[in-house]
Amino acid sequence: MMGQKNLTPRQEEIFGFIQEYLNGKGVPPTQKEIAERFNLKGTYGVRQHLRLMEKKGVIRLVRGKARGIRVTSSIFHESDQAIRKIPLLGRIAAGRPLLAVEEVEEVLNIGADVFRGQNLFALRVQGDSMINAGIKAGDIAIINQQPEVQNGEIAAVILDDEATLKRVMLDRDRIFLKAENDLYQDIIVFPDSNQRLHIAGKFVGLIRRNPPLLSNLNMLS
Repeated sequence: MMGQKNLTPRQEEIFGFIQEYLNGKGVPPTQKEIAERFNLKGTYGVRQHLRLMEKKGVIRLVRGKARGIRVTSSIFHESDQAIRKIPLLGRIAAGRPLLAVEEVEEVLNIGADVFRGQNLFALRVQGDSMINAGIKAGDIAIINQQPEVQNGEIAAVILDDEATLKRVMLDRDRIFLKAENDLYQDIIVFPDSNQRLHIAGKFVGLIRRNPPLLSNLNMLS
């Protein structure tokens, strides 16, 4: 039910934008991006709203981080919100490729409007190769199963029966699986090589389990 956390209409709009941004980009917006979205001249008003929203328990603010908004609760009552069940399938490497395990570890109960996609599944991230994209070890990557992605999109990729999460860069005669960490080299795949590459799906968002996710809370970051 809207307003259950006593949010003002403007705070509900900001909360909705935060969820939409998380859904589309996998990371929370900055205060400047929120100000631009609502045509505000500066970030002072945004900070005031966010602090009040934190007191009301729907977000948590991490000081010192530009993208320091953490969604800790839904402003919908669970009985009023459609729930989508997303299977968590083993782990996925965000470093070196890890053997793909397609076994359901658990089923996540997530609000139906949080992530976009017709056929969603989740994979646990290991390693730090995608840290500059805001994806950390231990995060739950939400993937929409699809055979293709656009140039520059982050995808779960199966390479020779091993799974990894990388940004896919398409070239005329090769494919780059690009890390978001300068400590890691790109993986280059040539179409005429013996390597088998399969796009498992597009990365559409993440869940950060710190603190642990509860079935009726959307712990997104």
